[in-house]
Amino acid sequence: MIVPFKTQCYGDSQDPPEESIPMCTLRNFPNQIEHCIEWARDKFNSLFVDVPSDLVSYLDNPKVYIFKLKNDSTSSGMVGNLTKIVDLINLKLANDYGACVKLAIDHFNEYYDHSIRDLLSIFPPDAKDKDGQPFWGGPKRCPSPITLDLNEKGHNDFVFSYSNLIALALGLEQNRDQAAVTAVARGVQPKAYVPKKIKVVTPEEEKA
Repeated sequence: MIVPFKTQCYGDSQDPPEESIPMCTLRNFPNQIEHCIEWARDKFNSLFVDVPSDLVSYLDNPKVYIFKLKNDSTSSGMVGNLTKIVDLINLKLANDYGACVKLAIDHFNEYYDHSIRDLLSIFPPDAKDKDGQPFWGGPKRCPSPITLDLNEKGHNDFVFSYSNLIALALGLEQNRDQAAVTAVARGVQPKAYVPKKIKVVTPEEEKA
C-alpha cells in the first residue's frame, strides 16, 4: 500500500539489474534449469520466429536486406543467415511435409547428439584442466550424446512439434496425426555425423 506523501512510492526505488547468463554456459555448460530454459527459448525464437521473419524481409526486398545484413553482421554471420534463408526457400518450394520431418530429425541430432560428440572430442569425460584437476565437475556437468528413439515420448514429441511448427511458419499443410508423422519419421534417412572442429570458451575463461 502507498500512502501519498507518507510512504515510499514505486518510482523512488529501482530493481536490481538482472544477472545475465554467460553465453559459453548456455552453449556448452548449462547446469541449471534456468540455463536450459534460456537455451530453449533462444533456439525457438531463432528457428520459428527470427529466420522466417528474415525470409519475409529478404523476399520483400533482397537488396535492402543484404545491405542491412552487411552492416550488422560479420562475413561468417552473413553466410550463416543467407544459408538458413536458402534452406527455408528450398523447403517451401519442395512443398513436402516429409522435408519438415527430416529437418526436425536433423536438428534433434545436431542439438542432442552431434554437438555433444564435438564437445566431448575436446573435453572427454576424463579430461583434466590446466591445474591437473578433473575438467568435468562442479557447475560443469559432463554430457552424454542422446540417440534419437522415436519410441521415447520426449523424442517423438520433439519431432512432431518441430515438424508442424516449421510447416506453420512456411505456410505448408500440417499433419496433426502423430502416429502418421512417426511413420514418416521412421522412413527418414538423417544426416550422418561429421566431426566438427569447434572453439569452446569455458566459464572460467569468459570471466577472466
